[in-house]
Amino acid sequence: MRRRESLRLPAAVLTLALATLGCTADETPPPGDPAAVLALVSGADRLEVTEDGSSGSPTIYESSDPRDISALHDALDFVTPEELVLCACIGSPAIHLFLGDTKLGVVTNHHGLRVRSSEVAGDLELRDPQRWLAWFDARGLTGPREEFEDMQESRLRNAAHERAWLAAMPEALRPHWAGCVDALGIPGDMSAMSTALRRAHPDPRDRVRELLRWYGSGTGRWSGYPGYESVAELLLLEFPSEVIVGVAAESDATPAQLVGAARLLQGLRWDESRVAVLAQLDPVLRGRLLHAGLEGADPDRRERALAAFGEP
Repeated sequence: MRRRESLRLPAAVLTLALATLGCTADETPPPGDPAAVLALVSGADRLEVTEDGSSGSPTIYESSDPRDISALHDALDFVTPEELVLCACIGSPAIHLFLGDTKLGVVTNHHGLRVRSSEVAGDLELRDPQRWLAWFDARGLTGPREEFEDMQESRLRNAAHERAWLAAMPEALRPHWAGCVDALGIPGDMSAMSTALRRAHPDPRDRVRELLRWYGSGTGRWSGYPGYESVAELLLLEFPSEVIVGVAAESDATPAQLVGAARLLQGLRWDESRVAVLAQLDPVLRGRLLHAGLEGADPDRRERALAAFGEP
């Protein structure tokens, strides 16, 4: 069964999604009534499960057994909605409900956590995801649970990465972190961070040392990394390339500082105003940066390190 990543998006920013409901962002419908979904299921005498909610998606299960429909009804225990929430994906799998030859509606699974129905606006949060997933398990449909468990594991990994990132943050920046990134971890105004770091470390080289160490303490990926890691990059790009290279070339540069320097400098390949610094790197430093990049397990990181610091 196809797995999909999606975003949980508040209604205020769902102009496109709301349009599919026949309304604009200024006409946000109220959250859906869970009772309407339960009534939809109760009124059916047949169901078909397709791989996802797209048109023409293949059927992977079908039944007219009343026990299947009754069990589906019992698996749908919803939290009373307080706001309209729409997942960005189409849902997988989709359960189509019929009375005779008449299609009554459809219910789609969204990552084992929420359900969307043709009967209500928005997605409904499940009170007990395990009960919902068990309905699929009992019918040999393993995709929903596999996706759910994959996402749970991913959440745990991401939380651990974020804790490590925050622990490595320069002390002077801690009071300003919450005001620097939004709820999705996207950097915003960096001025308070820059000012705080300058006050704590008047010497520009000291500031670069702190930032390179931090930038080298992320997930290990040099692309596809959490947006909040860009904070260190943006702060580093406030410094001349010569200062960054000079700190990286210091004999006592730590492994984390070298990783941070390699990660930053390889990205300068696409910056016309700074790309020349790569061609001017000392061969010894180039080798140290290459080694720092190749130590990572991520294939993309290794490719980037070779492209930036390998043989010219």
